[in-house]
Amino acid sequence: MWQIANRVKTKTSPAAYALLFLLIAITLTYQLAGSAALVDQRFDLHKHIQPPFYGDFAHFVITDIRPEAETAGLAKGDTIDQLNGQTLRGQAQWQRVMWQAHPGDLLRVEAHTFSGKTKSVSILLRGLSHNFSLAESAYYLLHMVVPLFCLLIGYWVVLARPGDRNAWLILILLAYPESFFPVPSANWWPGGWLVFRLYWHRIMQAACPVAMLWFGFYFPERSRIDRRLPFLKWIISISILVCLTIELWTEYGWWYDRTVVLWRFELDPILDRILSILNLCCLTFYVIAVSDKLRSASTADARRRMRVLAAGSVIGLGSVWFIWFLLPHFSVNPQKIPWLFYTSALLFLTFPLTLAYVIIVQRALDVRILLRIGTKYVLARTTLVIIEIAIVIALIFYFIVPVFGREHKSPWDFVVSALAAALLIWLFALRGSVSNRLQNWLDRKFFREAYNAELLLTELAEQARRYKEPQTLLGTVASRISEVLHVPQIAVFLRHGERFQLQQTIGLSLPATVDVPAGFTVGRTDIRNGHKNVPESARQLLAETNAEVVLPLQGRERLMGLMTLGPKQSEEAYSASDLRLLDSVGMQTGLGLEITELANSLAQEAAQRQRMVRELEIAREVQERLFPQQIPVRDGIDLAGYCRPALGVGGDYYDIIEFEDGRLGLAIGDVSGKGISAALLMASLRASLRGMATDGACQLAPLMKKLNRLVYESSAVNRYATFFFAVYQPQTHEFRYVNAGHNPPIVLRCSDNGYETMRLEAGGPVIGLLRDLAYTEQSVQLQSGDIFIGYTDGISEAMTTDNEEWGEERMIGAAKAACDRPAGEILRHIFTSADAFTASAIQHDDMTLLIMKVTAPS
Repeated sequence: MWQIANRVKTKTSPAAYALLFLLIAITLTYQLAGSAALVDQRFDLHKHIQPPFYGDFAHFVITDIRPEAETAGLAKGDTIDQLNGQTLRGQAQWQRVMWQAHPGDLLRVEAHTFSGKTKSVSILLRGLSHNFSLAESAYYLLHMVVPLFCLLIGYWVVLARPGDRNAWLILILLAYPESFFPVPSANWWPGGWLVFRLYWHRIMQAACPVAMLWFGFYFPERSRIDRRLPFLKWIISISILVCLTIELWTEYGWWYDRTVVLWRFELDPILDRILSILNLCCLTFYVIAVSDKLRSASTADARRRMRVLAAGSVIGLGSVWFIWFLLPHFSVNPQKIPWLFYTSALLFLTFPLTLAYVIIVQRALDVRILLRIGTKYVLARTTLVIIEIAIVIALIFYFIVPVFGREHKSPWDFVVSALAAALLIWLFALRGSVSNRLQNWLDRKFFREAYNAELLLTELAEQARRYKEPQTLLGTVASRISEVLHVPQIAVFLRHGERFQLQQTIGLSLPATVDVPAGFTVGRTDIRNGHKNVPESARQLLAETNAEVVLPLQGRERLMGLMTLGPKQSEEAYSASDLRLLDSVGMQTGLGLEITELANSLAQEAAQRQRMVRELEIAREVQERLFPQQIPVRDGIDLAGYCRPALGVGGDYYDIIEFEDGRLGLAIGDVSGKGISAALLMASLRASLRGMATDGACQLAPLMKKLNRLVYESSAVNRYATFFFAVYQPQTHEFRYVNAGHNPPIVLRCSDNGYETMRLEAGGPVIGLLRDLAYTEQSVQLQSGDIFIGYTDGISEAMTTDNEEWGEERMIGAAKAACDRPAGEILRHIFTSADAFTASAIQHDDMTLLIMKVTAPS
């Protein structure tokens, strides 16, 4: 599944299109202006003149002279001072004079000799003689066509992939040929076109090596070299930019005012040497990056792309380098050898075509496949065209022409001729649709079928993990492989325990009981040469399925299944590309099966969790029913109680028991642990307490001893409970209690002299931990206005997110602040104060409060 390593944005911004159209305008203008100059040079449309002399315009010294200038009095070595009365300041001035002059005009030149002698001469200008051969005309034509062809490919690539950085780099690379191929001399660029030609030519000469460097580092994925040395490309690119800036400045001095850069002669050789080294670095790192990715690319598709790119670079750029840079060192001038020039131009075209192919095509094909299929395609299409031409010629020469050549024509001759003409017209009328159908057939047969096979199987590999049902996934994968690769016989087996059971077949009739022993294949098994390295138990099955390839469906943890593929309908062997694609599909299908299995498992777990949540909700509702549903209303007593579980159900417990003799029992406890187990022990504790308390027992210490033994015998060894139980006699205000390891409840006594707190600690250890324990009972005399506060540690140990405890003192302070209110409001105020302190932080313990306020009898 190919992905461009550095994609910019999926949605291309308008600025990208604006930049593209700007580049199109500049590059197309440059190319068209250059082509116009070539046509003007070829046909002399402007009636150009022959320069009377040539010179070194760095010093304005004549280096070559023609007879008309020599006759006028000039000589080699003379220095030009003025042209037509104007001081000569740069080469652009000479270019302008040559462009505006016509044959027969006089050129006035002022010069001085080496000795300082001044000359003033007038030169009769002659027309430029042209004697171009057909080969030279083709030479000029290639100069116009090849760069334009490269530009059009570059535009197409960017329009097809506007959000791809590599596409923009390719456009820069393909804009380079218009500045690389020889262009007409400056004499054919009049006026402002000269400035445009000079500067754009220099910019493209600098931009192309930089684009090649970046393209090598980033296509089709980031190079390991760039990952280790990310600053390298910036150093080279910025260095070239600095050199380009200086070069543009010196170029202006050369053409327009040599006084601007007086030391240009010393600077130019240094700049040229630095730029040559930097350009060589760009080319070298491009070659190194491409070579490295040929073996280190992360995907098979990336490696194929690099092979195609490497082949195109060697053929296209290598031929140019060999013909235009190496051969001249051996005194071979390609411009003087037409066939050599044409060969280099045609070979060079493979480079832009390769660049376009590796970017536009979603998956690159192997180079050998491209060559083989491309050759067959060309031959088949040529054959098709020949057949069409042969049919037309046969109709004309066998049925139409002979009729007009006969002296005696019968009516049948005219009928046959008319029918042939009608058939010919009909063929021409249908040629569009018939040709399109034949063309589509050829494309599917020789090229697009192979491309579509990769594309379809790649899409299938990407979509395999999205199916939720194994049967749908396997059916889709098998049918698509059969359709794309033309495999008529496929069998799919899915793992069940330690065997693979038959799930689906295409083109085969097998019993549903057929299975395969697990473990006979580890990787993809190619059995074209017989069933070798296959267990005897599986050979009969493979023979029945006519298997040529066994494809494992491998998950991350284990082999999920396997697929047997019979021979292709074409009887061709599975190619290396086919097997690589099938490996990818098999791996993605195995992952898809593993994901569906995991999804089903998660769905079952979710359903089970939902049932548990519902059961927990029921348990919570049951537990809530165990708490007092109605708070007793007694004269002289105000009661309130509330439990807030940390989970759905909890182990905290409070109860209010009304005795027949008017006494009131108050209980509060905290069972160790959380959740269902703690809630069950709490329910058992409640039932035991109510059974013993209502049985008429009036001694609390023996009652707690019995309760301890019952809890110990009915619970696990690690289960226990802190517990407090008290009995209040309203008539006498006697409050008898026993505390079994619980947080000591508080009796808050409010008076005019302040507040007095009593902690009810007497009793014994927790219940349920040991079998036989002794407890003591204590009695307290309550007064009107006293407030009993029973609580669990979830209240006093309520914590903030910073693990700061609320504490017992803050709880007592909250109770004091509301001591003049009813018991229910005191309870709510304590909870509200605790929540305000913890800032609603999540609490991990149940919070329970039981409040009794003694009031004056009404």
